[in-house]
Order: sequence, then C-alpha cells, then structure tokens
Amino acid sequence: MKYPKYQRFSRLKQYLQEVHGMKKLKADTDLWTVLEPICEASSSTGCTFHEMYLLYSHILKHRPSHVLELGAGVSTVVMGYAAKKVSASGKPCGIVAMEDSEFYYDDLKKLVPESLDDYVSLVLSPTEDREVDGFIARCYTEKPKHEYGMTFIDGPEIPSQKEDPRFLDGDILDVVAWNTKPSTAYLDCRIGTRDAIAKLIPKATIHWDRKHKFSRIDLPAGNA
Repeated sequence: MKYPKYQRFSRLKQYLQEVHGMKKLKADTDLWTVLEPICEASSSTGCTFHEMYLLYSHILKHRPSHVLELGAGVSTVVMGYAAKKVSASGKPCGIVAMEDSEFYYDDLKKLVPESLDDYVSLVLSPTEDREVDGFIARCYTEKPKHEYGMTFIDGPEIPSQKEDPRFLDGDILDVVAWNTKPSTAYLDCRIGTRDAIAKLIPKATIHWDRKHKFSRIDLPAGNA
C-alpha cells in the first residue's frame, strides 16, 4: 500500500524523532544500561523513546523539586535517572509514581534499580471517582501533597470515550489546586482527559502533538 507524499514525510519525521530520542537517552549510560534490557524484553514500553526523552529533558532543563507520575511504568525509570542527575547538581528532585494495580506495582519495584531509591517513590494507591461539573474524575486517593513542577498523566485507567465520555484522569485537578506556581503536565494519548481539562481548567494551554498523540499542558497555579 502506498501512502500520499505528505503521509510518507510525516512517518519519516516521526521515525527520525524516535531515533533522536533513543540516541539522547543512550547518552546517559547508567540509564541505558538499565533501560535497554527492559525495552528488549517488552514489545511495548508504554511510551515511545521520543516521549520518554521529552519527559527526561524537561526535568533536566526545568529542575522541578517534585514530579508526579500518574500511572507508573518504564518512564518511571527514565524520569528517576533525570531526577538523580538534577539532584547531583545540587538541586533536590524526586519522582512520586502512583499505581493502583498491585501486580504492576510489584513488577515495577523489581525494575527500578536500588540506585534510584533516593529519587523515586512508588506509591500503591486505590482510586476513587468524583463528580466535577458533569464529569467523573478518577483519582488516586493516596498521592502525597507537594508543589509539583511537572506531572505526567498516564493513569489511572478509565472507560474509553465511546464507553462513557464523562470520565477523565482527574488527579491533575488536585495538582492545580495545590500548586502556588504555574506548572507543566504531559499527557499520553487520553483524548477524553485532554478535552475535559480544556473545559475544567480554562486557563490551561494545551499543545497537542497529533502524530504522537501526546500533549504538553501549561497549567495555572491554583490561585490564578
């Protein structure tokens, strides 16, 4: 099957971005030594190398004290190494990674190396559903309250838009309410959550990467 010229160019650009992301992650040799066997053992990492590098580079550039990951996975390891690098430069940085599945929580604990124990906090938490302005926000109940400079939204699992369009991954609402400063969130796919955030946080600015189905969201502080 032949694709139109613009589609072929788009696919090439996406492939080059993926190669670039992998190359940049490989440059952190401590990270790649751990990450490579994990990626080889799985057909899916949850995030592409391009997306993981965006998370990694954001932490290195902006040096947030606290990062919240909603839905832990291989990306936890990547962000943990970024937090370790930031902390080594004299600016404390830590990752709080939330998970509601005991199976995935136990599995990830085996993947995260001991060298990241001071930088990654894995939290097993139940979830609850809250009604917010006609939406249903599914949230982790045990997430620590911090000033989060960056949030990565990849959980908890919610019904698809076709099943029930009212649902969203709602922990970001708490983050915005807690924060005294503007922050940044990244959202993996989850178009329903993206659209709900646009309505529930009207001062948020959403940058949608259609090719990767990945969003960067500039968030206001709670008192904005």
